[in-house]
Amino acid sequence: MYTVMLVEDEVNILKYMKKKLSEFEDFQIKAVFSSSEEALSAFDEIGPDVVFLDVEMPRMNGIELARKLLCKKSNLHIIFTTAHSQYALDAFGVEAIDYLLKPVASNDILRVIKRLHKAISVRPQNQAAQNQTDSKHKALYTPIRCFGCFEVRGG
Repeated sequence: MYTVMLVEDEVNILKYMKKKLSEFEDFQIKAVFSSSEEALSAFDEIGPDVVFLDVEMPRMNGIELARKLLCKKSNLHIIFTTAHSQYALDAFGVEAIDYLLKPVASNDILRVIKRLHKAISVRPQNQAAQNQTDSKHKALYTPIRCFGCFEVRGG
């Protein structure tokens, strides 16, 4: 089961998405927000696995919010929901799992679940390989992290 946070500035769509996602036992909705700022400030406390984000929102759009959330939790899974197809490249620039055009249908949610299962099953293998490589070369580099999400690694 994936814990979910929804962020959508249009209240009717937020209600629709909450109802739609509740139909699937793979999702446990932990929180819903109509403001990017509220979602960002509550994120650490909620700690979701998956965030469904609207792209066009006032003050801080979904792409910008996704970047900030990924700085807090790098293995977060982002799914964008929008009525605008022109942001798809930006969405995949933050490694979004999917990009759903509104209105979101049940088939869209099933596709997201399939992609999430795939992403989760691949991660442990990659993580084990990375840990093995890191342990071989541990003495060769020192990780440095600045500004929350900026990382520098080098020999």
